[in-house]
Amino acid sequence: MNINRGLPRFAGRCWLRVLAIWWLGLAAHLPAAEPQLVVDKLSTGAVLVVENPTAGDLTVTLQATLTNLTASVLLPKTFNVPPDQRVPLVTLQRSDPTRPWSYGYNWKWNYGRFEAKPDPEFLYRFPFPAGQPRRVVQTFHGTFSHHHPESEFAVDWDMPEGSTVCAARAGVVIAIKSDSNEGGADEAVYRNKANYIKIQHSDGTIGLYVHLKRDGVMVKLGQRVAEGDAIGLSGNTGYSSGPHLHFATQRAIDGSSRVAVPIRFRGPGGAAMIPVKGRLNSVP
Repeated sequence: MNINRGLPRFAGRCWLRVLAIWWLGLAAHLPAAEPQLVVDKLSTGAVLVVENPTAGDLTVTLQATLTNLTASVLLPKTFNVPPDQRVPLVTLQRSDPTRPWSYGYNWKWNYGRFEAKPDPEFLYRFPFPAGQPRRVVQTFHGTFSHHHPESEFAVDWDMPEGSTVCAARAGVVIAIKSDSNEGGADEAVYRNKANYIKIQHSDGTIGLYVHLKRDGVMVKLGQRVAEGDAIGLSGNTGYSSGPHLHFATQRAIDGSSRVAVPIRFRGPGGAAMIPVKGRLNSVP
């Protein structure tokens, strides 16, 4: 049965557009596929395998408790699992065929390439449009919130809610969150409420854009973005004392920890610079 029978042709096209817009809005709030550790069982042991359905590298740390089993690699160990790959991490084989065997394991994962080597010569673009200067409200080692290893080299720019956020460096979108409408200055309450975009760069580091407004993500998982592309809209979600954009570049240390890395931006005349609190930055 054709539900468009008797309708003008343009009406059918309008309904298709409405459905497409509805689906894109729904997809923005659907949970992304999560990495999984699966066990391929053997008659004399097992193989522990990580499946990475994401568009970026994962850093995975595995530890295990073994009884009458020998691991093919020394554990605990941290591994890199490339995007969209199924990677065997370790094979466990029975040591003494006359005795029973057993095992238990624990694993954790992090976005980013294990042992990523940040490019110290790369100069980042300011993450906002040209012709729209923004004032720095917090920079490296800021006392309000940039005193953790994950954020000590982050920069915050004052940015009215709904302002365009641009990619500071080219890469692949590996994680997004856009469903929060909560924010405030109580870290314990709001730390995990921020909307964000994470983009993996060519050197394996991760660009982090945080505090975006609800439904303020303009990119999709797996999308490749160029430097300067519009990727989102700024907001005031998460641990925040006012509307702004928080930007940092991070690298994974192991499956449960990551650190911010020092970066420099392209300033006037293309010169390298580090943003200074209270000053205006403009895209040259």
